[in-house]
Amino acid sequence: MGFEIKVFDVKDKKWVDRFIRFPWRVYREDKNWVPPVVLLQKFDEFNPKNPFYSHAKVKFIIAVKDGKILGRLTAHIDYDHIDYHKEKVGFFGFFECLKNYEIAEELFKKAEEVLKKEGMEKIRGPFSFNTNGVSGLLVKGFDGPPKVMMPYNPPYYKEFIEKYGFKKVMDLYAYRIERKKFLKEVYPKVKDRLEKLIKRVVERGGFRIRKVDFKNLKEELEKMRSIYNDAWSRNWGFIPLRKEEFESLADVMKRITMPDYTRIVETKDGESVAFYVVLPDVNIIFKKMNGKILNLNLLRIIFGKVKDLPVGRLLLLGVKRKYQKTGIVAALLYEAAVEGIRKGLKEMECSWILETNLSMAKPIEYMGGELYRIYRIYEKRIE
Repeated sequence: MGFEIKVFDVKDKKWVDRFIRFPWRVYREDKNWVPPVVLLQKFDEFNPKNPFYSHAKVKFIIAVKDGKILGRLTAHIDYDHIDYHKEKVGFFGFFECLKNYEIAEELFKKAEEVLKKEGMEKIRGPFSFNTNGVSGLLVKGFDGPPKVMMPYNPPYYKEFIEKYGFKKVMDLYAYRIERKKFLKEVYPKVKDRLEKLIKRVVERGGFRIRKVDFKNLKEELEKMRSIYNDAWSRNWGFIPLRKEEFESLADVMKRITMPDYTRIVETKDGESVAFYVVLPDVNIIFKKMNGKILNLNLLRIIFGKVKDLPVGRLLLLGVKRKYQKTGIVAALLYEAAVEGIRKGLKEMECSWILETNLSMAKPIEYMGGELYRIYRIYEKRIE
């Protein structure tokens, strides 16, 4: 084999730090790769205090030769997923590997071994760490950098994963709405119809659409979490977000999200029934930093410039189940697109959308959304 496979956990700071820094070897000549912010990863995904670790077991796996890392991944079990879906499935994530199939093969073998010892019957991924985080392997759309909180990888990862025996279990879609095309070809055709739809939704349903109140963010976040856990509850792979996890996610989001890019829908009785969040694409900034942000004060300065970014990502749009046939989905998609473009966005990505979620995909396509990237989730029975 010529290299060693090493397994450790999140408390091993020395090896976790090397785990974080390894991708620079893989992507040194890839102009589309966006280097992760090392400081953020240490404070978030790879921080033992991250609430995910309270209901999960995570093992970090690396291939090492002569002191140098050749490949990496995590093998992890999310007990919230097991409790919710009643299936003995473990996951792999954060997969990165030099262009040598033998390295990938040994990493996957070790991941299966780790999960089998814990009683898991299937391995699924890539997830960092589950569907509430960065999900999927890029299999279509290698023509540019990923948007904020979306994955990127070399094309040969698909070959390695499939050669090992993984099979597709679900695709995740990313749509692109471009300002020029929307204003010239789409907006004139759909404006009257969709504005009437919004008026009908608001007047007949008694709804009101408002901005998120960032001065009362704690209360607003709990409303959004309630909507999130109801709206996505029947989606493939969904795992309910605990309060502390949603707050942890929101802690990152609130630094780059602006009131102009968020909305909550309420009934006349004050029930919160839907929301959306558009994030400015801070990857545009991170790409130039090469991961080297040395302190949180500098990060705050960078986040202060997000209002000038020309690209956004519709990260979340959820409607409580009992209101999903009222027209709110289409109304909010239109609101998000028009408002984003009015504020100066040249492009907005809507991602990710389950390939089976036609109630989201169809309205996006109606508004000129182009399916331009596909991310794949794989699964394999553990032998």
